[in-house]
Amino acid sequence: MIKPKARTVAAPSPLRIALAVTLTVVVSLVLLVAPRPSHAAGDTEILGRWISDKNDPALDYAIAAGTAPGAFVLTVPAKALGGKAGETVILQRTSAGRFETVKGSILRGSFTVTGPRRAEFKAMENTKQSFHIIDQLLERP
Repeated sequence: MIKPKARTVAAPSPLRIALAVTLTVVVSLVLLVAPRPSHAAGDTEILGRWISDKNDPALDYAIAAGTAPGAFVLTVPAKALGGKAGETVILQRTSAGRFETVKGSILRGSFTVTGPRRAEFKAMENTKQSFHIIDQLLERP
């Protein structure tokens, strides 16, 4: 019968362990701080003109980039409000494809991307002079 020979197990060096831990921490921090391109790509898709009626350009909505990341400026046409002047509203991203007006604005509502080149805008304006509800299906021209 053959006797098994004793083998020694090589223990990892403390220097290698410290190097591996340090490298893992550095890579994790770099990935945590790195910008995520998925939100930036989604933001450019909503910028521009949105129409609710192809035959009536007075009902065109416009979205421009805001001053803060994830913020946009929505121009609501006067005809949608039933008045002489349109309204400019600040939208803030709440989730993927969903934007809501900031608190404190007169016109409160949401802008939701429902599909490729399609969106829905719902808003309510409640002032002493009037009460308006806007529910528009929008599409990119």
